[in-house]
Amino acid sequence: MSTLKADTIQSTSGGAATLTKQNAAKALLLFNQLSGTATSVRTMNISGLVDGANGMSTVSFTNNFDAVDYCHLTGGSTDSGNVNCATINRDDSASASTTSSMPILVQTSSTTTDDNRDFNSIGWLGDLA
Repeated sequence: MSTLKADTIQSTSGGAATLTKQNAAKALLLFNQLSGTATSVRTMNISGLVDGANGMSTVSFTNNFDAVDYCHLTGGSTDSGNVNCATINRDDSASASTTSSMPILVQTSSTTTDDNRDFNSIGWLGDLA
């Protein structure tokens, strides 16, 4: 296995960009709820996915964030060909987000009804503790 270590990367025109740890996602999750139970498909820095009520789940991180104000980026999906895409939200109504976990809620975008969907994705950005 090879290792590449660098403090800066320089373009052919001479410009340089400093590399920082904030430039990368700290956790990633692709999950499927369509069977009625939330199931991880692909993960990075995720230690658990607990299924809740319809559309609700709680994600636990392998490594904690340094604060609860981490950013999350989401991607909804269709439901077996249904063109109504889903939205994914932080669900602090179920339980508060912490540095080690985040409750999430998947809803249909047109009606905001809680719904189980396939191929939901979330990425988290922030500093790890």
